[in-house]
Amino acid sequence: MSAQLLGAEATSEVASAILVASVPASGPRSPMSAARCSRRRSSIRKLGSGIDVNTGRTKSDDWLSALRDLSVAGTNRNALEAYMASWTGTDLSARVSGTETHAHAILGELDLGASKTKIEETVGSWFKNLTVNEMLETGHYPMYERPAEFVGTVPQLLMRP
Repeated sequence: MSAQLLGAEATSEVASAILVASVPASGPRSPMSAARCSRRRSSIRKLGSGIDVNTGRTKSDDWLSALRDLSVAGTNRNALEAYMASWTGTDLSARVSGTETHAHAILGELDLGASKTKIEETVGSWFKNLTVNEMLETGHYPMYERPAEFVGTVPQLLMRP
């Protein structure tokens, strides 16, 4: 969401943005989706469950635990809860609508929260210049799920306008 807002409001400073598994600036559109996100904030175990869902239930328990632990190791609980709440209760879509900044979305085909269709329907309707790069067999964490492919994609996008 923050990259979308910067792309919209700092157009003289931001020529393009790469959105990685980006949550649309509208946040969750349904109260049920927002409620699920809120419940996941309440416990580490539920956070792991959310990672499992957002990777298409394709990862081992060890992999899921490692990513969950990594997610909480670099922050404190209050900061993590505030971060997650910021994109579940916020709708910035009116502020980013009509943006001419180039945006490149990298997302995984298994990511329920940021599917290709969802990003094209939301971010694509707000950003006039959006390209979508969907990584196959990947969920919400492409940099961890398919690091070599992710690292190869980013420089290609950096060379585009």
